[in-house]
Amino acid sequence: MRRRALARRAQGGGPYRIMTAVRHRSPWGRIGAGVLLLIVAALLVPFVVPVDRFRPLIVRLVEDGTGRKVEISALRLRLWPAVHLQAVNLRVRHPAGFPAGDTLVVKSLDVGTALGSLLARRLDVTYVSLTGVRVNLLEIPGGRTNYDLATPSRKVAIAPATGPAKSPAFSLSRIDSVTIRNMEITSGIVDPGSGRVIPSSAIAGVNARVRGLDVSAPDWMTRMEVTGDLRGITVATSGLSRPLVIQKGSFTLRQGRVKGTFAASLDTLRAEGAFSVTSLRDPSADFNITIPEIDAGSLGAVAAGGSGGIGGAASQGGAKGQGRRLATGTLKVGRLLARPLEAGAATVRMSVYPDRVAVDSYTLALYGGTIRGTAAVEYAAAPQPALLTAQVRGVDVGRMMTAVAPGGKQKITGTLEADGRLATAFGGDPLGSLTGTGTFAVRNGTLPGLDMRNTLVSLARVVQLNIPAGPTKFQSFGGDFRIRQRRVYSDALRLDADDLEANAQGSCGFDRTLDYTGTGLLKGIRSASPQEQPGNPLSLLGNLGGALTQSGGTFSARVAFTLRGTFDDPKFSPAGIPQLGQGTNQQHPPQPGGNPFNLFPLPLGP
Repeated sequence: MRRRALARRAQGGGPYRIMTAVRHRSPWGRIGAGVLLLIVAALLVPFVVPVDRFRPLIVRLVEDGTGRKVEISALRLRLWPAVHLQAVNLRVRHPAGFPAGDTLVVKSLDVGTALGSLLARRLDVTYVSLTGVRVNLLEIPGGRTNYDLATPSRKVAIAPATGPAKSPAFSLSRIDSVTIRNMEITSGIVDPGSGRVIPSSAIAGVNARVRGLDVSAPDWMTRMEVTGDLRGITVATSGLSRPLVIQKGSFTLRQGRVKGTFAASLDTLRAEGAFSVTSLRDPSADFNITIPEIDAGSLGAVAAGGSGGIGGAASQGGAKGQGRRLATGTLKVGRLLARPLEAGAATVRMSVYPDRVAVDSYTLALYGGTIRGTAAVEYAAAPQPALLTAQVRGVDVGRMMTAVAPGGKQKITGTLEADGRLATAFGGDPLGSLTGTGTFAVRNGTLPGLDMRNTLVSLARVVQLNIPAGPTKFQSFGGDFRIRQRRVYSDALRLDADDLEANAQGSCGFDRTLDYTGTGLLKGIRSASPQEQPGNPLSLLGNLGGALTQSGGTFSARVAFTLRGTFDDPKFSPAGIPQLGQGTNQQHPPQPGGNPFNLFPLPLGP
């Protein structure tokens, strides 16, 4: 009976059936209902919360902090993966006095907040994430930059709420974290004549994370902490056809100071270094870079055609302002190759400006000696002009000549001293535009490659002078030089040797051609032989000397000569009739130092 009653109740429905169904299906129903409510809430929140009312507040905050015109294309509310506002295409314009454009562009600025604050019509910022950031740093003559910001207000930007509580609609104090992804930093100078921007450098791929940011504090720059990974960053300049790539490195910012390390490559060149910035208010970096080896040929290929390599051609005239110093540091090179020459360790102290690199001092080891001097390169100007001063001391010319021609005949030995000033332009043809002046001297050497002995012997037989055999030894060989139009000109070259004094003038070319004329004074002891008698028709000395006695004595013969041909096949030949005279022992002061690039025996060496 009871079973039939229960069956009838179940078939008839009623409250009992409903309660039984709910009891068995309530867990799944609750889950489904919850999911449905979340979906509905996610769809309704962007309509319930007036997101766009915060856009003028954010714009005003940035404008108050920078003193610049600010634009935001759109402001959106996102609920996944966390509640945040997304500002699309944030732009901060250049200040007055600069060309039209943007100092800062952010493709996506995400501002994290709490859903409860949005429902209460407030914006409490918890984190900030920036993606696609581009910073354009410009400088005009006089040193003013577009990132010299106006003094920000220390008050929090607020707007009165419409609710009864009259609570502020915007609250910005300490932000837990700020993440920056894929930031690009470009720099340049403004040409005062044309008003156009001359690109200097471009850094791409910067990623960083900021903690403890509190822009309402007066010392917020020293309070925040920043860490960044430098891997994958590229650095391009107007003077390079290829960018420098950082393989590894990192940096930190604490208490307003930046420190970092890196390892980078530029084509085949490898470098490691460290850098620091002592103050963010007036940023200027100090760096130390070590490079194991520099191949001038490879580096020249990278630098060739670099003008405008970062997206714009350099200015023809350039901006001539001194500019603010961006960095100062030391560059150490283990070995420098300028084939066929090879230099040892080099140390360079340099300063980097928006438009140029100034080498305050450099020291280079070269074949037992040193080269010291200064240099400067204006990489913002189209020709990329460069200046170089050089003081050469103690260089072994014999070793250097052996390096130049390993299998050839050694042409000169001695110790080189030189002082010179050179100028060129890296943006076009460096050798074609090379100019310079200076002096040089090779001291206490020999001319083993000079076919002087046979020439002197032939002359000695004519004028009856005894000339000692063997290589020509000299105390000093040098003079002046001028470089222009691919040739080296000299007005006063002098050779002081044991049995020869020579003076010459002329030029040699970068194509290895020689064109010199001069005179040489041969000194020797007069031979005493029966053929020397004045009456002997075979005695040229007797006929020219006339009243000379038969006894031996010191005599000289002045001979004109020419030097033609090439470095590889020089043509040295006497010209005219020797002029005889009584020898002298006059001493000539040594020549001053001179040219580090004029390293060959100009008048006489084959």
